Amino acid sequence: MGCVTFVAVASSLPVDADTVSGNPRTVTAPTRTRPTTYVAGTGALYKQGHAAIERGDFAGAVAPLEEAIRRRPNDAQARLALAIAYSKTKQPLQGWIQIRQAVRIDPEHKNATLFLKQYWSAYDSQGVVNVGRSMRDVRSAMGRPDLRKTVGNRTRWQYGFMVIEFVGGKVVEVIDQRAKGGDRSEATERFRFQFDGRAWPEGHRGADHIQSIVEYAPLGQTVQKWTELVTTQRLYNLAAKEVSSKQFVNTMRDKLNQSGIENQWRILRDGERNVLYEWTTPGGNGREAQNEIAARRHRCQGPSPHRVHGISPKDRQKWVRLLSRAVLVEQR
Repeated sequence: MGCVTFVAVASSLPVDADTVSGNPRTVTAPTRTRPTTYVAGTGALYKQGHAAIERGDFAGAVAPLEEAIRRRPNDAQARLALAIAYSKTKQPLQGWIQIRQAVRIDPEHKNATLFLKQYWSAYDSQGVVNVGRSMRDVRSAMGRPDLRKTVGNRTRWQYGFMVIEFVGGKVVEVIDQRAKGGDRSEATERFRFQFDGRAWPEGHRGADHIQSIVEYAPLGQTVQKWTELVTTQRLYNLAAKEVSSKQFVNTMRDKLNQSGIENQWRILRDGERNVLYEWTTPGGNGREAQNEIAARRHRCQGPSPHRVHGISPKDRQKWVRLLSRAVLVEQR
């Protein structure tokens, strides 16, 4: 069996997210680029652009880096540097194009992959790839995809190593292409869970090489702006390592205690395979107060928390009751 995680959260409203726009929000660029071997011609231009970035002259880096790429289009390092320069000179869409090309040229380039994920997080924080968004919305915000593939009513758009899957022209899932497809395709377990009578539309669905995740928010809220959130996760590595629910919960509690963060931890129902627990932190020193109530089933864990500034006894008992009834089932 695999690992499915179920987490339910009652929370205060998180930091406001910007509305969807044509550009991602400000992307934090790495301050340095990876050293590279300089070659004749193109290498000198790259060195000139790199030096400009190092001294904070991002506008001055653009022209030599553009020329370096014109002469040597398969230089992933130069494309990363140009993406940084563009992002720092209010040209985020141009930077987005360059960083996608960099990771397609060199999928193992660590700095390039990290920078692409920063871009992706900016789009995600705006709700661009939320479940239900239209192809038109995505195209308006993110530009033309690098690759497209349609089979029946399902379409995939690829940006770098990230894929958006549409059904009937609407987003249904986001996939990191670096994920191990075998693990995902063999994941047949699901949680059977009864919500609290309100409508909880699916707001986000995604997968990478570590986990698959689905997030739900009450009708009228989004996974960027919410007061309550329900999350399910499947963590592949822990399933492969045969880590039990109890072992994972104990490790999580120990790490939280070692962090020095003030917390209260309660095991509500204990067992090797099934654990229902709750933990809270009072907040302070720039941290929000948090409250998490989670059910972890066979090899299950879910680090996504519900956050709250003071959950009422009524709501707390509701989530404890609902989570205790969650059942891990196998689909055939």
